[in-house]
Amino acid sequence: MPKVIVSVMFMILVLAGAVTGCLTEAPPPPTPAPAPEPAPAPAPPVNQPPDTPVINSGSASGQPGIAYTYFTSSTDADGDEVKYVFDWNDGSTSETGFSGSGVSGSESHAWDSPGAYFIKVRAIDSNGALSGWSEPWQVTIAAPTYALTTAVEPDGSGVITPGEGSFETGTAVVLTAEPVAGYVFDHWGGDAAGTSVSIEFTMESDTHIVAYFAPPPETGPVLEWSKTFGGEAADGARSVRQTADGGYVIGGSTRSFGSGLSDVYLIQTDASGNKLWEQNYGGDKIDNGFSVQITMDGGYIIVGETQSYGFGSSDVWLVKIDPSGQKTWSQTFGGGIPEWGWSVQQTTDKGYIIAGAVVASAGPEIWLIKTDSFGRQLWYQTFYGDSDKAVSAVQPTSDGGYIIVSDARSYKTGIDIWLIKTDADGDKIWERTFGGEDYDYAHSVQPTSDGGYIISGETKSYGAGNADVWLIKTDRAGYVLWDKTYGGEQRDSGLSVQQTADGGYIISGETESYGAGDADVWLIKTDSAGNKVWDKTYGGEQRDSGLSVQQTADGGYIISGETESYGAGSVDVWLLKVSADS
Repeated sequence: MPKVIVSVMFMILVLAGAVTGCLTEAPPPPTPAPAPEPAPAPAPPVNQPPDTPVINSGSASGQPGIAYTYFTSSTDADGDEVKYVFDWNDGSTSETGFSGSGVSGSESHAWDSPGAYFIKVRAIDSNGALSGWSEPWQVTIAAPTYALTTAVEPDGSGVITPGEGSFETGTAVVLTAEPVAGYVFDHWGGDAAGTSVSIEFTMESDTHIVAYFAPPPETGPVLEWSKTFGGEAADGARSVRQTADGGYVIGGSTRSFGSGLSDVYLIQTDASGNKLWEQNYGGDKIDNGFSVQITMDGGYIIVGETQSYGFGSSDVWLVKIDPSGQKTWSQTFGGGIPEWGWSVQQTTDKGYIIAGAVVASAGPEIWLIKTDSFGRQLWYQTFYGDSDKAVSAVQPTSDGGYIIVSDARSYKTGIDIWLIKTDADGDKIWERTFGGEDYDYAHSVQPTSDGGYIISGETKSYGAGNADVWLIKTDRAGYVLWDKTYGGEQRDSGLSVQQTADGGYIISGETESYGAGDADVWLIKTDSAGNKVWDKTYGGEQRDSGLSVQQTADGGYIISGETESYGAGSVDVWLLKVSADS
């Protein structure tokens, strides 16, 4: 179809439609009102957390490995069920199950190690809401402690260190037993055993430990035998010497036998101390023997005092005895005032030198008397030192002179030991004094192999106790080379000293610090420097004393003295034989 015809037809159709439309269009219908929207649903209530709980009971202390229970509670505002979580402050936690609001909950816990722990708890409701943590509850965990008690047997024989106390379980404890003088450690007892001085154990319960001490085992010499001589009254021996046949001669005094109040007493024994004979010498008054020596002819010389003979109230008495105990002669020395002869020695000219005392107007003086072989006086010397007792001892010296020891009063220091050296005529060459602020007495002096002198006595100025044994070594001029004290808290005295074959010294005396009784015989052996090698005590419950000691031919020792513990009377002569050093 031609294009012109198509276009015309299209236009006609458009116009027709427009006319039709204008004739039929109606107004639009009204818009209906919208339907009302529904009201929104109310919001659910917000879940409240439980209250912060409080730990309201449980232990504040304990021990490792033991479980302790702690209680807590919390209220939930919503009424929800609640459970509790405990933090134990050792890296672990635990929790309870759910229970009603406000219902108490509990958990138990054991700590492995001692320490301070701060536990806390929080609550969780059934909807998961958490409370805050509670205030910390402090728990102190400590190891258990056990008591350690100790004892010493016998009482006073030693100490245990560190001693008693309280110790945590598992603590390693080391105890050491320390004996006092005169004891050694023996063994442990109680809750311990063993013989080692130190013991180690672990504290796992209350423990009681006992340390047993004992006197030390026998060292040095042993007592071979002892003998007593005398009667019902008082008898004593001041001097003992070994005789050529191996026996012993003992000189002293007796109140049990004789014709007077007391007599000079001389006893001869065999080598085992068995009495061969005894003699007494004296008159109807007091006569005493203080020193006996063996003479060159095999007899004996005794010096002492006599009130039965002589010219005064008491005179020096020198008595010569033959080997069988018979008196050969006697001499007295003195006048109208008291005199005593304390020590005698035979001299190289067969005469005798006597050291004694005379009571002069100014006080006691040392009296040195030289006699011939018949006891006739050749000369005498006196030495005034304002003595307290003037108990003296004398020994000849290698130069022909004499060494004397006694006491002298010092206005500065009290009573001092007084050492005097004389020439052959008794003239004083030099003198020395030794002492401190209190009293000091000498009882024995001996020349030593080096030309010096050894002195034994007692000192209250020095040492450990009331009085101690004092040993003084001097050179040949009387100057002190060394001195030693020996003793304890009570009175101890060195009454006799002798140099021994090994260059050391043997001392006899008495001790109130050690031993078994009121006083015991004390025998002390030292080396050449005065260091104690060993010591022994001998005696019983009463007073016993060793007045004289001598080393015997077999290397042992013989001691004479007095005993109240043994024998027949109130005081008896006591002779003790001690073996050589072991």
